[in-house]
Amino acid sequence: MVDNCRTPHMKSWLRWSFQPEQNGGETRLFPWAILFGLLVGGASYWSSNKEVLGLFHDDGIYAVVAKSLSDGSGYRIISLPTAPDQTKYPFLYSFVLSWLWSLNAKFPDNIGLLKAANAGFLAAVFVLSYLFYRRHVAEEESESLLFAVLVSINPAVFSFTDFTVSDILLLLLSLSAFVTVDVSVHSKPRLDSVVLLAVIVALACLARSAAVPLALAGAVHFTWSKRYRDLTLYICLVLLFLIPWGLWVITRSSHAVSSLLRYYVSYSSEPPAFIIMWADPFGALEIVWGNLRYILAALDLIFQSKMIPGLLLSVCFILALGLWRSFNDQSAFLRSYILLYLALVVAWPFNPQRYLIPLVPAIYFFLFRGVHAAEAHLNDLMTSETRKKILCHLVRVTFAIVVMLHVGWISHYLFSKDVAITRVWFGAEVPASWRGFSETFQWIRSHTDDRSVLATFYDPMYYLYTGRRAIRPGFHKPQTYFYPYGQAVADIGTVTEIKSELKALGVRLLVIDPLDGFEEGRTYQRFFNELIRSYRNRPKLMFISSDSKHMIYALPQE
Repeated sequence: MVDNCRTPHMKSWLRWSFQPEQNGGETRLFPWAILFGLLVGGASYWSSNKEVLGLFHDDGIYAVVAKSLSDGSGYRIISLPTAPDQTKYPFLYSFVLSWLWSLNAKFPDNIGLLKAANAGFLAAVFVLSYLFYRRHVAEEESESLLFAVLVSINPAVFSFTDFTVSDILLLLLSLSAFVTVDVSVHSKPRLDSVVLLAVIVALACLARSAAVPLALAGAVHFTWSKRYRDLTLYICLVLLFLIPWGLWVITRSSHAVSSLLRYYVSYSSEPPAFIIMWADPFGALEIVWGNLRYILAALDLIFQSKMIPGLLLSVCFILALGLWRSFNDQSAFLRSYILLYLALVVAWPFNPQRYLIPLVPAIYFFLFRGVHAAEAHLNDLMTSETRKKILCHLVRVTFAIVVMLHVGWISHYLFSKDVAITRVWFGAEVPASWRGFSETFQWIRSHTDDRSVLATFYDPMYYLYTGRRAIRPGFHKPQTYFYPYGQAVADIGTVTEIKSELKALGVRLLVIDPLDGFEEGRTYQRFFNELIRSYRNRPKLMFISSDSKHMIYALPQE
């Protein structure tokens, strides 16, 4: 019987052999992987906005702390009124940025230099994606290049290179750990591979707290292999790297002067579902269910499948099939990491779209294998040659559409420019030009001194561009921003509560900007209006931008 999916006259354009490579396999395209990686990294740098930093908020925090380290002020959030020690985000990424800041300390002229770090990380991600795929594929080396391309140019990964956040670094270190384990699994266990894995995992944990599942996966890997001596060495080395950071957090953590500062220095306002489930089981279930819905939406963004109705269903089917066919023959390290990391993401009370970035290589790997598995499954089950041929082509067409959508998205991202809009995460565009922000920065620099304290949603950004310390005028309650799914009503506190905190911190100016793209944006806009009306002596409007989207009010000291 003729195999309609794989005829002898036409070699399938998607053919896999998922046995581990022996002796490293052919690497004739490895120089091309390096070249393409440099091109992708260069493209991300070229497309980055060299004028804008701080719209994501976290990117502003990382940059502020990098400036503090470079200036010799220590690991502190010097943009805040009390300049507290940074005890929330581990230091590695800000430390890298501080090296670059020391090369050019003039802001905003150094924005391009700071964003070059992520461009370099993306180039390395491309090469490591190629190596990761090669460890699982013995034939069709060109498919490794296609895999690396999709991992690097998808909206989740590529768009985040334009923000000074640690997500791309965590992706790079996670991939490094995958490749290290793959090499060690298929060769004689060596001490240096254990040390290398421990160092990579520890660095990942020092880049993002979300890397804890990676550290646990390493322990599972050695336990599963019954390599208890290596397990002991691994744990000792990881702890050796992490204990200093733990001591810093313990010794530097203190009661915040203002409740508004708690969000900046700890995760106390973001208890995950597995902690609150004992006191609030329905609330925990609400988070888990909401995050599962958000993950589907994130896949829609990653694959750009929203462009074609019904495409996501086909893609998810292929992903599920690839996961089913792949999971048992993967290393205990990769399997446990995926499960542990997904458990953390699903339990964390925040929209998980951004947090899926470290899983992007696994997502595309399952997509690739799902295509092959679907073809094989159809060959085994279907007897009608016509139906078999049609369904095989549908699987291939689905994959081809995904590739074309990626090419379309990256082309639009790279070459579509409009000064009337500002591009944010996942390539989304918001109807606000940077000109309004620039005018606001200029007014503050010209009409205030460095003792002025601002209340603004974009507090670290305003510090970077004006030198004035600032605070976000609201309490951070992410569980109210996203849950229940589709019905969330953000709670940032009452006017009375926040008003007293602002007075205690010496805030004199309220800056109101567009908040497109933020779930809590509408709540903040309503709050600003209520805050202004709450004063007996009405706050004076001091400035309004030419586009009427940015305003500054002088707050009376009642």
